[in-house]
Amino acid sequence: MRNEPMCRSYSNFVVTILTMLLFLISGCGIKGLPVPPRYAEPPAVSDLQYQVVGNQINLTWSVPPQKRATDNLTIAGAKVFRLKQSLKNLPCKDCPQTFRVIRKIPARSGSMQFQDTIDKGFSYYYKIVLYDEGNHDGEDSNIVRVENRK
Repeated sequence: MRNEPMCRSYSNFVVTILTMLLFLISGCGIKGLPVPPRYAEPPAVSDLQYQVVGNQINLTWSVPPQKRATDNLTIAGAKVFRLKQSLKNLPCKDCPQTFRVIRKIPARSGSMQFQDTIDKGFSYYYKIVLYDEGNHDGEDSNIVRVENRK
């Protein structure tokens, strides 16, 4: 008879522990894969233009407005990409074309510009990619092509 109160307290203890474990395991009741936070990427530049003066190329473009007013997107700057190819030794038709970042320019509202020196006997391709404060890139701009045969 002396063991009966002890068995009851032990069984109450086990039931209490199992109940607590059940609550801990059940969580909030929402199950599923984690959902990444919403992200609005920077808009693409669509009006990249150029002007050649001597052996200088002047690139100009405008920074497009945000897609939606609810996007808390701050454009931090623009990356200028360039691909330089020799006009004498043309790459094979299926060779990969690798653009390289040649400059990062802090953002300004409205119009932006960049100047580069172009060498004789080369073909140049340029594109612009806007990036945000988290260094997330937007989509590529239109590509401009310049040849310096002089």
